[in-house]
Amino acid sequence: DQEIAAAQASLDSATADLGLKTELAELNVAEALVALQASEGDLENTLADSGEDSEQVYEDLENLLFGAVIDVRSALSAADEILGVENSLTNQDFENVLSATDPQQYTSAKNYYAYAADMRDASEDLVYALTADSTSDEMYAAADKVEEALDYTSETLLYTRRVLDATKSDSTALSL
Repeated sequence: DQEIAAAQASLDSATADLGLKTELAELNVAEALVALQASEGDLENTLADSGEDSEQVYEDLENLLFGAVIDVRSALSAADEILGVENSLTNQDFENVLSATDPQQYTSAKNYYAYAADMRDASEDLVYALTADSTSDEMYAAADKVEEALDYTSETLLYTRRVLDATKSDSTALSL
């Protein structure tokens, strides 16, 4: 009974915490995606006009990319607190009841997490390699990879929410 109560308390706490974190992460990811698309449009317009102020646009895009990879890392960290992919200790108290009513949601969330983590790592490599001497092709490649990371992170958050929706949080679901 104590194990069940402890697991229930851990699950309830994690669910409430993740609910807030995922909402914030979803907003940050969506905002970063919109900002990235707008910045890419600004860069294209500036280069098409005459190349004037392109240095400032490149700098703005670079700053945006740095912020976006941080948002991706933060959002995935929040999802991992429930999924336990990279940090399996975070969910060991309640992993056995995650997605109890639809186990496929847990599998899907973990798969999307893996894709998003790969894109996170690849995008970070490209973004952190950018310098003042980077070409527009390098900037676009980094921006494209960050956009992929944002997309996969968004899907990961969606499936993580579905995992929570498919998780029974009453005591009877926790009985072994």
